[in-house]
Amino acid sequence: MDAASFPTPTGLDLTDPEFVELLLREENIARRRDLLSGALLSFLVRTGSLDRGADIETTTALESLVAVELNAVVEARLGVELGLQELRRALSARQLAERILELLEDASAPLTGNVVAPDDEARFEPFGLTDLQQAYLLGRGGFFALGN
Repeated sequence: MDAASFPTPTGLDLTDPEFVELLLREENIARRRDLLSGALLSFLVRTGSLDRGADIETTTALESLVAVELNAVVEARLGVELGLQELRRALSARQLAERILELLEDASAPLTGNVVAPDDEARFEPFGLTDLQQAYLLGRGGFFALGN
C-alpha cells in the first residue's frame, strides 16, 4: 500500500482544505490543539516517522525529506514556517501542534518595526548583483570553457 492510500489513524488530514478551514475556525484553543495534534499524528504515521500504535505524545526526530515535506505542508496550508532545524529535533505531535499554534498567533499579531515596501521611483535604477547572480551572468557568455 503506498503512502497516499494509507489510512490516517485519526481521520484528520493536514493537507485537506476542509480540515484546515475547520481548524482555523475553531475558537477553543484546547480543541484546536487537539485537532492539529491528531492531524500531525496522521501525517507522521503516514510518512513512517511513527508506528500506527503511536499517540500524540510519542516523540520522533524527522528524517530530512519528511521534515521538508511537513514544513512545506504547514507553510502552504497554514502560512507559517516551522524551520527544518526545529523539525529535526525529537518532538511529539502535540509539541509540534503547540509550536504551530504559537506561530499562527504571532502571524496574526500586528506587524511592528521595519516593513519592506517597494520604491516605485527607483525601481529601474541599477543595482549590484549577488555573487551567484554574477556567476550565472558570466557563465551564460562564451568566456569560459563550459559557458554559453
